[in-house]
Amino acid sequence: MIGDSGAHALGAALGTAVAIGNGRPGLLVHAGALVAASVCGERISEVARSLKPR
Repeated sequence: MIGDSGAHALGAALGTAVAIGNGRPGLLVHAGALVAASVCGERISEVARSLKPR
């Protein structure tokens, strides 16, 4: 576990690497992938909450 400060630093480093290494189309693809991953994560969380015994 790297903790919040390490996670933020890692995210900033990866974001900078993506921005430097790709043009605008590459940035749009990466942004779309992040949004899609977030949506999928929310759907999985909803399914997991619905399976929780009451």
